[in-house]
Amino acid sequence: MKLLKDLVLFRRELENWYDVLTWLPNGSLLINTQNELTLCQAIFKKNVEKSLKNLYFVKNLKLGNIESNKFEFEYDTFENTLLNSVPQSYVKRVKTNFINGYLGVLTNNCNVLIYNNEFEFIGNLDHDSKALQERIYHSLSWSPESVEKENLLVVGNECGQLIFFNENGKYVKTVSLLQEKNKNDCKNIWVTDIMWDYMKYICCILSDNSVILYNFEAGFSTIVKPANRFHVSEIKIVKNNFLLINCTNELIFYSIETGSLLKHTNHDNNYEPCNVIIAENDQPYLLSDVRVFKLNLADEGNAIEISTAPMLSEALLKKYNKWNTIYNPNKQYNTNFSIHGCCKSPDGSMLAVLYNIDRNSLKYKTTSEYHYRISLIPLNGSTWEVKSDLKGAGFLWYQAYNCYNGKLPRNVDTFPGSAEQHKETQDEEKVVLHDTSCSFRTYLRKHVLKNNLELKKLQFLSFIEDSKLRIVKKYCQLVYHYAIEHLAEITNPLDKACVTAMAQNIGSETPFPSLQDTLMRGKFISETFDFNMQNKDNITGEIESENIFKIVSIEGHEWMRCSITFLPLLSPALKYCPVTKLRMLDIKRDNENDYGWLTKTLLEECNSISIYADVNLECI
Repeated sequence: MKLLKDLVLFRRELENWYDVLTWLPNGSLLINTQNELTLCQAIFKKNVEKSLKNLYFVKNLKLGNIESNKFEFEYDTFENTLLNSVPQSYVKRVKTNFINGYLGVLTNNCNVLIYNNEFEFIGNLDHDSKALQERIYHSLSWSPESVEKENLLVVGNECGQLIFFNENGKYVKTVSLLQEKNKNDCKNIWVTDIMWDYMKYICCILSDNSVILYNFEAGFSTIVKPANRFHVSEIKIVKNNFLLINCTNELIFYSIETGSLLKHTNHDNNYEPCNVIIAENDQPYLLSDVRVFKLNLADEGNAIEISTAPMLSEALLKKYNKWNTIYNPNKQYNTNFSIHGCCKSPDGSMLAVLYNIDRNSLKYKTTSEYHYRISLIPLNGSTWEVKSDLKGAGFLWYQAYNCYNGKLPRNVDTFPGSAEQHKETQDEEKVVLHDTSCSFRTYLRKHVLKNNLELKKLQFLSFIEDSKLRIVKKYCQLVYHYAIEHLAEITNPLDKACVTAMAQNIGSETPFPSLQDTLMRGKFISETFDFNMQNKDNITGEIESENIFKIVSIEGHEWMRCSITFLPLLSPALKYCPVTKLRMLDIKRDNENDYGWLTKTLLEECNSISIYADVNLECI
């Protein structure tokens, strides 16, 4: 399979040598670089031309309040009376919450900051009643699932403790990992890394190179690996049963059920940290330079089998050989292939690798001389599929589509169908009726915006074909069904106009035949509209597809419609979908119209994510 051309990052220097790459839920990539973060923002282009530069736009990202330091006036009184200043704060590590897109940021001054999915500052985590060592944080991780409808952020301090906060920075609880020791014995035992990939288990690395497994549900901890002098670079849970510990001198498989240990000693004298990736079917891979190894347990369960992973190894080796062919044709010097970060996409279909190839020598470089490359590598062979949990919608599905050379998912038969496979019939599509006894906001989140698999798949097809009209029909059917069940509550003229327009879009009778002319206001103009009189085909009597997003006022002027409420767009306060180019009202800036509960809720819930492509909306 031919890979997409690499994305090259020029004139940027990494803040750390390892673990600097993060994949965001919206498809963008975040890189921890000096001075400011680097954001590879996901974009849409119809013709990608087999290059990642047409899937990402590279720009600097300056986080607000990054200089926030809760210890600014406390360090000089703690164990060192000569220390009279603190270094300037910068980002040391970033962790993403794949549920809501929030960021947890660890700074060099041991502060943990929270940002929302629009990179707006929320707060600096702290618990004032604790001692200073208990408030100094060195690691962090987000919960993989919500706990009592809250997303938790766990941080590790210098006393062997885990402190839990919610997504808004509110303190929840504190847990001691070394429960059999007293508080004084736990001082200066730092929690340097946390892995929380499965809800039940939290894996922690301590500063003495020991590994602790904490059972979140039962509330007790187990020492998996005792302290020694060999650094632990990474820990992963495999098949929810084994803990894989990657040390500089050995690989360790720990059985969570039996407590048994299996070790594989490093015989290559290579003590560089390796990257561990858990691919589909919980298959672990070990990335070390251009070599990629596949890890398995023997059938007897008493040995670790290590073999080469051909597809991943060939992908990296091809890049290595190509560089040598161009810049080292005579093999005059050795070449280093350094992986500075790798991360799996939220849906598990792709691997992003941040690497650099250079000659093996000592050389001083300024920031302008540095450049790094990002490559996307398929993880699932030659095909991919859409997961039932709907992770990776929007740009991520489009990136996977291009990464797999324009192949549709292997479960494409469960799709509504592509343009070639889908044939419209005169029979109405079967509409699944949902419970309407809940609030309209809850109904939208549960049945329209979040868990509607059919709508999600239609949104994916928007990237490769025109599926706007099919999305309109599905979306209007869902909203119209709720409106009919709550017809007596709809009294606002704009709400009535919205429901009338949706009824016409799906070919249903209008519930408000006596709807009077509706006034729509803009910042500079106001006009009236008759929503019961749309332009229809003179022969069939059906609404023409090009008129769904257009409407003519009584004054005779043609206006574009809002793609959410199907009200006319007289206000300049708009947002648009970067994929379909459809526009919608921005209720946060539009103060001219008196919206009812239905239109107001629609505009508020659909204000950030496009229902036509599941991507972030952009302001006009």
